[in-house]
Amino acid sequence: MIASRARPSYFCTGRAVEPLLGIPKSFLVARFPLAGRSAAIQIATVHALNFMLELGPYEAQLDALGKALAAQDGPIALAGDFNTWSEAREHALSSLAARLALEPAVFPVDTRSRFPRSDPPTGRSRAAPRCWIAAAPVVSASDHNPLLVTLRIR
Repeated sequence: MIASRARPSYFCTGRAVEPLLGIPKSFLVARFPLAGRSAAIQIATVHALNFMLELGPYEAQLDALGKALAAQDGPIALAGDFNTWSEAREHALSSLAARLALEPAVFPVDTRSRFPRSDPPTGRSRAAPRCWIAAAPVVSASDHNPLLVTLRIR
């Protein structure tokens, strides 16, 4: 979900379906004009494919998202549940972030939901929701805590 008091000047969606479960997964991209600037800010969120070992459909979903975001110049805020439970998925997401010149957000107090297992090679747990631009209040209504981000354009 993208919640805003302002109306976007552009909005698009991309959709994929989990092959085994038939559950839809999607991304949303909204563009908002910036006062005094020619470029709009793009706000994007994604719930990435999860329940498959094959990397192709996951990469295709990220590629479609990347193409939607690369269609316009200007700042980008990208957040969501990227389901990066493997090194290959982590690499696919890092490649997308590099192509779009995105930097990860820093959470002073990091209360993002965590994937319950650890990476076998490193022993660290992966954060499921990510924000590439911040607070994550703890909620019980979902398996992911929401990301609240205040953006300041310089």
